[in-house]
Amino acid sequence: MNPALIKRLFLILALSTTTILLHAQDSLGDVARQNRSSKPGASRAKVVVDEDSSPIRNKSPFPNLAMTGFDNTDEIIRAMEAYRTSHTLEEVESSVHAWFDEYDAALEKAIAEQIAIKDRQSSRYYGPQNSTLDRTNDNRQYEQRRIAEARAAEDDRRRYSIDGLACARIQQAFGRVRNYLNGKNLKYDWFKIRFGNGNGSW
Repeated sequence: MNPALIKRLFLILALSTTTILLHAQDSLGDVARQNRSSKPGASRAKVVVDEDSSPIRNKSPFPNLAMTGFDNTDEIIRAMEAYRTSHTLEEVESSVHAWFDEYDAALEKAIAEQIAIKDRQSSRYYGPQNSTLDRTNDNRQYEQRRIAEARAAEDDRRRYSIDGLACARIQQAFGRVRNYLNGKNLKYDWFKIRFGNGNGSW
């Protein structure tokens, strides 16, 4: 074959490939931009709550309670003491109340999740079995259900552990903060600490 013709064919093939790639890249870019614009709030960063983060972002002038790692209740109490010496009694109570309310809500949620997990565990162990999905009728469906239940049980176990640590940390911090407040003669009737079983407070 003529070398000049071969060179010309290679050139045409290279130009065609480049055009196709550029068109595909533009199309993908259009799709990505369309997806971003079609999702409300898609450009906002989402806060992921897990065992390494505080369950809330408090609105008070006091530090967030560290839910894992070292207990920072002393830091919170020092901040409350500094705030107390430079604000009125009404301002102090309002700010402490705001801090308390947010962590009390987190405590309530953690306790409720633990109760729900216990109920699900009870249903798994003592609830009626679906005889239509036993191994003899449909082994594939049986295995799928078994795997799904095992994953759900592991997720519940992990969540239960995280909630338990959160409950303990919040209850402990509440106890220490309340002792500090009582020592400064700041006794608030609303400062009640929930029991871990969800029944009542002290």
